Amino acid sequence: ELSANLPYPTLPPLTCLPATAPELPFIPVWPWEPAAGSRISPALSAALKLRREAELSGGKAIAVPHPGLPSVQLDGRKWPEVTLLEASLETALAQDAETAVFLDTTLWVQAHPNRMELVQQVATVLADQGTWHWVDVVPASMPSHWLFTVFPALWTYVQEAYWNVQQIFKQLQQASLTATVRETTFYQAISLETAVALVRQRPGLLQLLADADYQRGLAQLEAAMASQGPGTLLGSEFTLAEVTAIKNAVPRKKRGGKQAAAVE
Repeated sequence: ELSANLPYPTLPPLTCLPATAPELPFIPVWPWEPAAGSRISPALSAALKLRREAELSGGKAIAVPHPGLPSVQLDGRKWPEVTLLEASLETALAQDAETAVFLDTTLWVQAHPNRMELVQQVATVLADQGTWHWVDVVPASMPSHWLFTVFPALWTYVQEAYWNVQQIFKQLQQASLTATVRETTFYQAISLETAVALVRQRPGLLQLLADADYQRGLAQLEAAMASQGPGTLLGSEFTLAEVTAIKNAVPRKKRGGKQAAAVE
């Protein structure tokens, strides 16, 4: 009933944990499915079209795969001069300077131990008019996630440990990367049984909790499941930010020859 009145997308309730989750505890299921019949990922297509507008062609696109996510696709028939390399983040960052026309690091940024260094490394690898694309969780924009209700100590932690949207803009701008960020919040309830199963695994942030706080939250969930039933749903939401950052972006031309300002 609550989800019917919310202004953002609603996903089916989570009643069991998938075999491969993109990122626990925040993203058990990836909310976007590739378009049926698509031959190229939208972000890569946009990046290559941008370079074509700048009269640049060819180059190397790099995708850093992540469990639970769809693969980046390249239409080799339409873009025969572009190669697509799937590689680890370490290998991607070790490429020669200014050789990557596209880099996708979805779900690898917020968890990186030194994000500011990562930004500088990516800026070095990208070619002019190259695009860095990534999607990641933004905990500061999702205070209603069930995890923060059960473990309030984690809410304080994520304010410092994760970038918010303003920090993303600032860090990219300092590296001469012109960025656009699109936030999307999804409502997805979770059953008490599934929440208990997830907490018992103690993934990600839950490992940082003091044992006393962890045991207290787990006991709270187990007691609620015993009294209310395993299928009872907890309301929850999570927020993802899609980031598109362009190196040394130039104003795009409108029809008729006028220029449009780059979006920052």
